[in-house]
Amino acid sequence: MAAEAFLSEGNVLKIGDAFKPALVWGNGHASKFTGIQAQKFIDEGWVVKTQKENTATGFSGTLFHNTKTGENVLSFRSTEFIDDAARDNQATNSMEIKDKGWAFGQIADMENWYAELSKDGGPLQGQQFAVTGYSLGGHLATAFNLLHQGPITATYTFNGAGVGKIKVGDFLSDIIADFDRQRKNTDGNQIVFKDAALNEVYGILRQELKPGTAVSTLNIARVGTMKGMVDDADWAVLYKALENINLILSENDRVGLLVDSGNQRNIKPPQKINIESARLDYQIAALLAARRTESVSAFNFLDSTSGVRNVISGDRNTYKGGVIANFYDVYGDTYPSMVANSQVHYGKPTPVFIEDQPNYRGNVLGEVYDAFRLSQGADGLKLLVNGYDKNDFGDTHSLVLAIDSLSVQNAFSQLDGGADAVLLGKVLGAFDKSTAKKGNIDGETDNQGTAQGDVLEKAVNALAKLLGVKLDKDLKGSLAGNTWHIISDVGTYTGRESFHAALDKISKSDAFTTLAGNVKLVLADGGVALNPRTEFGAFLALIQLSPFALLGEAALPVLKDAHAELAALWEEDKVDTETKRKDGNLNFTDMYLADRAAMLSWLIKGNQLNLDHLRNAAPESWTFRDELLDQTFVVEGKPGSIQFAKLNQVTFAENGGKDLKGANFADHFYGGKGNDTFNGGGDNDYLEGGDGNDSLIGELGDDTLYGMAGDDILEGGHGRDALYGGKGKDQLRGGDGGDALYGGVGEDRQWGGAGADWLEGGAEKDELYGEDDEDELRGGDGGDLLDGGAKHDVLRGDAGDDTLLGGDGNDALYGGDGVDALNGGKLNDWLEGGVGADNYTVAAGDGNDVIVDADGLGTLTFAGKLVDGAGVQKVEDRYWVGGDDSPFTYTLVPGANGSNTLIVGLKDSKQFVEIRGWQPGCLQISLSDAKPEQANGAIVGDLAPELDAQGNLKTNAQGNLVVTQTKKEFFFDNLQGGRGVDTLLGLGGNDLLNGRDGNDVLDGGSGSDLLAGGLGRDTLIGGDGHDVIFGANSAELDQVAVGESPETTDGFRVLEEGRGWKIEVQAGQGKNILNIEGPGRRALNDPLADEGNLIGAGAGDDRVFAGGGDDHVMGEAGTDILYGMGGADLLSGGSGDDLVRGDGTADTRPLAGWWGRTALAQQGNDSLFGDEGKDFLIGQGGADELYGGDDDDQLQGDFWAQDADEAAVGTAALWAAAGNDWLDGGRGKDMLLGQAGSDTLLGAKTTIAW
Repeated sequence: MAAEAFLSEGNVLKIGDAFKPALVWGNGHASKFTGIQAQKFIDEGWVVKTQKENTATGFSGTLFHNTKTGENVLSFRSTEFIDDAARDNQATNSMEIKDKGWAFGQIADMENWYAELSKDGGPLQGQQFAVTGYSLGGHLATAFNLLHQGPITATYTFNGAGVGKIKVGDFLSDIIADFDRQRKNTDGNQIVFKDAALNEVYGILRQELKPGTAVSTLNIARVGTMKGMVDDADWAVLYKALENINLILSENDRVGLLVDSGNQRNIKPPQKINIESARLDYQIAALLAARRTESVSAFNFLDSTSGVRNVISGDRNTYKGGVIANFYDVYGDTYPSMVANSQVHYGKPTPVFIEDQPNYRGNVLGEVYDAFRLSQGADGLKLLVNGYDKNDFGDTHSLVLAIDSLSVQNAFSQLDGGADAVLLGKVLGAFDKSTAKKGNIDGETDNQGTAQGDVLEKAVNALAKLLGVKLDKDLKGSLAGNTWHIISDVGTYTGRESFHAALDKISKSDAFTTLAGNVKLVLADGGVALNPRTEFGAFLALIQLSPFALLGEAALPVLKDAHAELAALWEEDKVDTETKRKDGNLNFTDMYLADRAAMLSWLIKGNQLNLDHLRNAAPESWTFRDELLDQTFVVEGKPGSIQFAKLNQVTFAENGGKDLKGANFADHFYGGKGNDTFNGGGDNDYLEGGDGNDSLIGELGDDTLYGMAGDDILEGGHGRDALYGGKGKDQLRGGDGGDALYGGVGEDRQWGGAGADWLEGGAEKDELYGEDDEDELRGGDGGDLLDGGAKHDVLRGDAGDDTLLGGDGNDALYGGDGVDALNGGKLNDWLEGGVGADNYTVAAGDGNDVIVDADGLGTLTFAGKLVDGAGVQKVEDRYWVGGDDSPFTYTLVPGANGSNTLIVGLKDSKQFVEIRGWQPGCLQISLSDAKPEQANGAIVGDLAPELDAQGNLKTNAQGNLVVTQTKKEFFFDNLQGGRGVDTLLGLGGNDLLNGRDGNDVLDGGSGSDLLAGGLGRDTLIGGDGHDVIFGANSAELDQVAVGESPETTDGFRVLEEGRGWKIEVQAGQGKNILNIEGPGRRALNDPLADEGNLIGAGAGDDRVFAGGGDDHVMGEAGTDILYGMGGADLLSGGSGDDLVRGDGTADTRPLAGWWGRTALAQQGNDSLFGDEGKDFLIGQGGADELYGGDDDDQLQGDFWAQDADEAAVGTAALWAAAGNDWLDGGRGKDMLLGQAGSDTLLGAKTTIAW
């Protein structure tokens, strides 16, 4: 750029105080330094050693020297615009380079000047130096390399014109030397024609045509009459020389009359007298030199190396013999390119991004046509026309565009020294989608066209924002054509002075200097592995929608310091990320980051292609909108698809509160700062409130709602929804369908609504209401209120002093740590308080509840009265009856290892409460003489059998062994209930307990037991060991006859056995049959439509077949296999790796497990919970809800592959929670929610997945 400036006047250099103003003035047109650039150039140590002002050929060169580094740079000036158009453009560019391949006159002057510089005592004597040149200067720099490669360290040409070819056997140095000698012709004898007559005419013309004198008609006629009388080639040279002189002088006159758009003439009027190319000897010398060279055609379409073909192909026509070492052919990378495409280039092609400009502007085409018409084509096409400041072409050729772009690229390359031109071009090209085109921009009428005029400004703004550098003003580039060169700010648009001031401020900032050379620059388009969770630079790129990111350890402290508030939130998300993800407490959710990444990726692709919309290979159409950053991008779906017309929205709302309503498509709305109101409308929506007190309504579809910070109101509406309150006091309403609600941090209130729901309170004091259907409620930290509502629910208070209300149904309540209040409500419930003084309440008529208390603290209130053992009388061993003031009876059932069970009953009622693990004083209940002896009212095992006179076992009428009062621990019992309400306690050993009819309580105790509830609403407790539990059974479970030793029939395999019983599975015969072996085999394949059971499998690897009613099954510890069988069941696997099936199956092959068969008509809408462990949950028939829980789970909505013979299409909701999960919706309309972990989501038909 400095070489374009006039740094010498009358051979007097402009140095000292005059140097900077000269640089700022530049060439008086577009090529000029800003004040910042000029001062930086001086501060870096550059001075001008000498400048060759315009010679008579128009040649100009400058030698620069760096006083700090000792470097020398020899630079050649380009074509001067209107100031020297006749010499530079007409004579040199058009008549020599285009027509002959070489600028003979300016190359000769360049050689003469270099001889002065390198002679003894010259500034370049014995020196090495770099060479640069722009446009015409690039042509000269190339020629200089071909003539003098030795002292050159490197060459850089900018939009440089190429050179022609030298004919075989000749040399450029000889051609230039001969040309120089002949053009000077100091003795008059250097040009000699073959014919004396022609020599005579030449001599006359040489005397007549003084410098600046036009060729007369007489002169033309004198030569013209000799045609055919002398050598044709010589005659053509002399005749053409005369024509060329007139063309040059005519162009000089024409240009002198041109005016700009303001009707003003150029301030530097052309001078005829110093146009050396208008001299006769010069033109003859050039024509003779051209005999030894070749030009590459500019417009011959048939020539693959022509300029027009290069425009189309985008090639540079680089020399096929190889480029010159350390020679870089730098050019603006636009298409189609009008930048010096012709001739041959010897440098390494180095395209650089520039802001594209219209190929032509104003009325240049009309003016060119008028000039051509007026001259009748005699002077050819003239592209320099009236109104030249508005009517022009080829703005992309400007050095200013390249310099400004390289200035930005230099800043990036200082940060990352490994960033190459390709990466830098991609980064800059990704900043804006504006395109260069002709015509009027909005508000303009002068046809200056539209330019890609704000890319560099946006890049500088983004870099400053990223580094936390506060600019004096944000840069704003104009999209109007012909504004790229403007120095000062105009209206709201900033000029080049502000642009370079901003770059200077950034480069001098502490952040920049700290990061320089220590970070990695990447394009943030998803093409590289960017993880915004671990790379803060990648995270910032998404937040700012910046096309680039700065990565690396060195970047982290600088970027965090520049964005302290964001960094704090980002760091907060890195701590316990999985838990926060599960609870909905992340500041930046996975979906938010994914949508930001998707929008940024589409923006980058669109900007690089200069498009504001793109076609998506997938069927869906999406509109991305960031209101705060004012960015929009449209992704069109695949034509012909049913979703092509759907326009799903992803909107990042501006701050201050926003009201957004979705259509009947999938919408993603993200709130900013302020109180937002979002309504998803139809389809499956994703809504995030952001900061502020927001109102989020999912309405129709399976929606996901995140309240985030603030006191939010979330309403799921219809469908299976996931609601996350986040931080603040939130209200969450699930609405219809099976929903998952997570309160997060703050005192939240939650209502599950219709459907089987999951409610989790999170931190602090929460209120959770399950309402309809089978729900699971978890309080989390804090003193929570949990109300299960209707049907069978699971309530977990977790930490804190919680209140748990089971409501209707067979419920399981787990208080967790703290002083909890547990009330199971109606039907038979499981109450487990955990650590702390827990208070249990059982109302009269509620049902038969089981209490397990960890430490025995707390109290039991039964039928409105405190149960404390007072006012009772022991009437039999282990049996107490209350007096007039006590409505209770107490039955103490001894257990293994002192683990006793106390059954508290109501007088004149069949209702009771079973307290497991009771010891005197537990729950403040004290009984007189409470020793673990056999009690009335219960059939108890682990007692030695009574033998008859022959030593055989004896049985009573009910089928039980007649026993003594002698304890026999771990005895294998066979306990049979009657037709009424029975309590069977197996205690130790592998026991068989058969309840038969009635609402029975069966407790297997330790050992591997078989429990069969029979008919009625039973409570079955497996205890420790590997138990097999049938909630209902149609066959009698008879003991083996006394003294009988049954044999196992071939084809059956014994799986478990005790005294007088075996459990077998048939291993063949085309089907599986589960048998209990007594005197004969009884099939248990068909569940009965009983009233629903409460089943706790206990510790150990258990197998449970719940029965035909609405059952509540808890697998508890161990690797369990649970079958809900018929009815709408609630099955909870507990800890361990469990297999949980909602129904049964008609599997035809034996497997290492248990099977039961459930008719299609009996298959219900089940709720399955995996809880801890790697679980496999299969919903099977009905509209089931599956919750994987922690760890890596597999969830299958319908039947398993092996169950194909009874496959039914169901509607399933699959919730995976933490872990790497596998979710398969199967057939039917399913909702799959992977939540935390790396999940696999599969769906065969109409599946909604996150």
